[in-house]
Amino acid sequence: MNKEPVFARYFLLFLPLVFLWAGLNFSRSNYPNDPEYIYLMNALCICDVQSVGHIDNPGTTLMQIGAATIAVKHFFSNPENDTIVTQALKNPDLYIESTRKVIVVLNTILLVLMGWIGYRKSRSVWTALLLQVSMFLSAYILEITWAKLSPEPLLFFMTGLFAVLIFCYYHEKDREKWKYVVLFALISGAGLATKATFLPLVFLPLFILPTFKRKVSYLLGIVPAFVLFTIPAVPEYDRMFAWFSNMITHNGIYGTGEKGIIDWNKFFPAIRSILTFFSGFTALLACAIPILATSFYFRKNENVKRDITFLAGLVATSVVGILLVAKHYGGNHYLIPVLLLSGIFIYLELKTIEHIGKNKPLQKFLLPFVVITSAGFISWSYPSALTICNKQYKEASAEIDSANLWLEKNYKNYTRINYYIYSLNKYTGLKFGTDFAKGQMYLHLKKTFPDTYFYELSSNSFINWNLKTYLQDIIETNGNKIILVNGPSDSTQVAEIARNGFPLKKVYSGNSQNLYILDTLKYVAPPKEKLVQVGETIDFSVDGFSKEQKKFFGSNNQSFGNISGLSMEYAHSGIYSIKLEKSNPFAVDYPLSNLKAGELYQIEVWRKSDTSSGCLVVSADDSKDYYQAQSEAIKYDKNGWELLRIIVDVKQEVEEKKLKVYLWNPRRRTAYFDDLSIKKFEHIPR
Repeated sequence: MNKEPVFARYFLLFLPLVFLWAGLNFSRSNYPNDPEYIYLMNALCICDVQSVGHIDNPGTTLMQIGAATIAVKHFFSNPENDTIVTQALKNPDLYIESTRKVIVVLNTILLVLMGWIGYRKSRSVWTALLLQVSMFLSAYILEITWAKLSPEPLLFFMTGLFAVLIFCYYHEKDREKWKYVVLFALISGAGLATKATFLPLVFLPLFILPTFKRKVSYLLGIVPAFVLFTIPAVPEYDRMFAWFSNMITHNGIYGTGEKGIIDWNKFFPAIRSILTFFSGFTALLACAIPILATSFYFRKNENVKRDITFLAGLVATSVVGILLVAKHYGGNHYLIPVLLLSGIFIYLELKTIEHIGKNKPLQKFLLPFVVITSAGFISWSYPSALTICNKQYKEASAEIDSANLWLEKNYKNYTRINYYIYSLNKYTGLKFGTDFAKGQMYLHLKKTFPDTYFYELSSNSFINWNLKTYLQDIIETNGNKIILVNGPSDSTQVAEIARNGFPLKKVYSGNSQNLYILDTLKYVAPPKEKLVQVGETIDFSVDGFSKEQKKFFGSNNQSFGNISGLSMEYAHSGIYSIKLEKSNPFAVDYPLSNLKAGELYQIEVWRKSDTSSGCLVVSADDSKDYYQAQSEAIKYDKNGWELLRIIVDVKQEVEEKKLKVYLWNPRRRTAYFDDLSIKKFEHIPR
C-alpha cells in the first residue's frame, strides 16, 4: 500500500519547471556557424521543398523540427509579406533561438512524462524522482542541451523516451506484447536519424526482448522507422551510406585517416579519457560487475533473472558506446545517449540488490539516499558552473553586438568583406550553413543579399556568396571604402593578407572582434589587361539540330554532340530546350582545341531550374589536367532563366590540351538548358 502523502507527487513538477526556466533563460552565442546554421539552412531546404544536403549525423529530425518552427512562426508573423525562406534569411538567429526554445519545451514535457510514468508504474515518488534527477547528472550535458541548436538536445529527448520505454517494459507482466517491438523500433529509428551516436542503445532491446522472432522483427522494424524520420534525406542516401561506410572503414575522425577499423595508438588513450571525464558513470558501470556476478547465484529467482537480463543489457550497451566513441574520439558529447540511461542503470542496480537480499528496509532507505545525495550534489556544484558558462555566452554575444553597433555607427558606408569562416555574423553563418546544404540556398541568398562578399585566406580568394570575384572588381563596383569584418588577430596573417594584395589597417580591436579597413595608401591595383575578342561568337540554340544526322549544330556549323534530352516544355529562345534529369544526365559535347597560352574563353548557357540543379562543365579528357564546373548563376531573367558562365584562362599547362564543353545534371531534380555561347578573347597589355 502506498503510504506517501498525495502532495509528495507535486514534487515531480519541480525539476521540469526548473529545467524549463533555466533552459528558456540560458544564453547562447550569437551567430555560431557550426553547427547551428547548418541545421537552420537545411531546415530551410525542407521549407523550400528540397532534399537536405547535410547527412553526416544524419540530424534530419532536428531539421524537421526546425522547418516546422519556421513555418509556424512565418504563418503567425509575417509583417513584410515575405516568403518563408526570405523571412528566415533576414533574421536567421531569431529562428535558431525559436527552435532551441521549442526543444527546451519538448524536453520539459519529457521530464514531466518521466515523473508521471515512473510514479504510475512503481507507485513511488522516489523512483520517479530518480528517473528525473538522472537526466541532470552532468552539468556538461545540461549546458549543451540548453545552449546549442544541435542533435544533442534532441538526443536528450530521444534517449529519455527510450529510458521511459525500458522502465515500462521492466514492469510489464506480459513481455511478449508486440507493441514493445514496434515502440523500440520507432524510437531506435528516430534516435539513429537524429545522430549515429544513438547506435549503442539499439543493442539493448536485443538483450531484453524475449524471443528470436521478436528480436529479428525489432531489427527489421528499425529500417522503415529510420526511413520515416529521414524522408528529407532520402535522395541523398547514397552519400549518407558512403559517409557511414568511411566511418567504419577508416580509423580517423569523421571517416578520415588511413583505411582500417581502429588506430590502436589512439584507441586505448581515448577509452581512458572517456572513463576519467565521466568518473561517476565509470563508478556506476564498475558497480554493475559485482552485482551481476552475485546475482548469478540467485538466477533461479524470476525477479533476479529479469534483473540480470536488463542489467547485463545496459552494461553491454555502455561498453559498446564507449568503444564506438573511442574509435572516433572527437568529443565527450558523443557519449550522451549512453550517459542519459544512468537513471535506469541506478534503478536496476538497486532493484537487483533488493531482489538478492530481499531486504525491504534497505530498499526503503537506499533509494531516497541516492536521490537526495544526487540532488544535493547537483544543487551544490551545478549553479556556479552553469552561471559561468551562461556569463561567457552573454559576454561573447555582447562583444559581437557591440562591434556591429560600432561598425554601423562609424563605417556605415563602407563595403563589408567578411573574413570567412571566422566572422561571427549572419552572413558568414548563412554561407557556412549553405555550404553544408549542397549550396541549395545560394539562389535565395543572392536575391536577398546581392552585394555580400567574403575573403578566404587559405585560398586567397574573394567570393560573392559562392562566385569567385576580385578585390579590384569590388573596388571598381563599390569604391575603395572597404572594411574587413572580424579579421585575424594574428599579425603574421595580416602581413600575409597584405602580401596577397589586400593591405589592412586596424580600426577596432576586441577579444574576438577585429575590424580592418583597406589601407588605400599601400594598396596597389594590379595592372590591367585589355581583352579583345577574336573571331565570331559561337552560338548554339537547341533549335539548331539535324534530325537526319541526329546531332546538334552551332552557328559555326560544328557539331555540339548527339541530340539528347530535346524538350518543348520550356525554351529561352525558339521552341526547344535540353532537359536533363536522372535518366538523362549529360548533353552537348563541344571540343575546345588548339588552345594557346594567353587566350581566354567565355562560355555561357541559360538554365531553368527551381533548385539550381544542373551545371556547365569544361574538362580535359583527364579531369586531373583541367576541370571547371559552374552551377551558380550570375544573372537572371523575368521568366526564371539563369545565366551560367565559365571563364577558361589558358595557361601554359593547359596549352595544346583538348578540352570539351558539356552540360551535366548530377541531381535528381530536372534542369533545362538553352542558348549556349562561346567567345574567344586574347590578352593585350595596356
